[in-house]
Amino acid sequence: MRLLIAIGGSAHSTAALQMSVQLAYLTKEKPTILTVIHEEKDRPRAEKLLAEANALFQSEGIEAQTRIRVGQVDLEILHEALDGGYDLLVIGERQVHRLITRLRGSVSARLARQAPCSTLIVKGPVRPCRRVLLCDSGVEPALSERFVSGPLGRLLAGEIDLTVLHVMSQIPATTLVDTTPLEADAETLMELGAPEGEWLEQAIARLQPRCARVRAKVRHGLVVDEILTEAREGDYDLVVIGAHREHGWQRFLLDDIANDIITQIDRPVLVVP
Repeated sequence: MRLLIAIGGSAHSTAALQMSVQLAYLTKEKPTILTVIHEEKDRPRAEKLLAEANALFQSEGIEAQTRIRVGQVDLEILHEALDGGYDLLVIGERQVHRLITRLRGSVSARLARQAPCSTLIVKGPVRPCRRVLLCDSGVEPALSERFVSGPLGRLLAGEIDLTVLHVMSQIPATTLVDTTPLEADAETLMELGAPEGEWLEQAIARLQPRCARVRAKVRHGLVVDEILTEAREGDYDLVVIGAHREHGWQRFLLDDIANDIITQIDRPVLVVP
């Protein structure tokens, strides 16, 4: 797995480095540590920053390589991710909920939406990824497959206690039989053969051979609120969502949901393209 870690010298960059050390233990490829500067006069500071980051890896017996790019931060990170053929981009994110960030979208959210590879956004305490929450919207039915076959899923296979979550609106988006309760749980939906139940059954079938434990869960309410609540109440180490390539109104709606999750969540989130 080719691992790209983008840092800028802040506390959230340090968290990204710490989590990347854990991942680097699981791959034989040298990770790349990247920082972006606006002007050449900033290069000495960048070199010092990269040397300190590299020392962290060396202290763990891991050999890393470093790169400096000049330009706009998000664009240069994207160019490096594309040019280097990386499998996973790791970045840190401030936990800020300012209105301007919510409206514009965070840098991390923009990177996750445009990156050619999976993006791991590190927030909150850094700990081993054992409890994972995978959020299946039904729009991308193969998210479970993409996660398991992707870089992080391959590395963590066999170690994961995984919950597949689907959030249903209080107003059903699909035609179910009249006796279907609006508060139906995952087991009920699967027994009734509801579309949501079929999505969950397919996800479980894909994931069970690869994970230590898999279960399905349904929550009812607003998508972002329910995902954030489940992540917190379940104390998951990692939340997995899909990146969206739809067009028109559907893309804007899904992008807004992903941005809100990335901006508001208090723990690492993996965005899978």
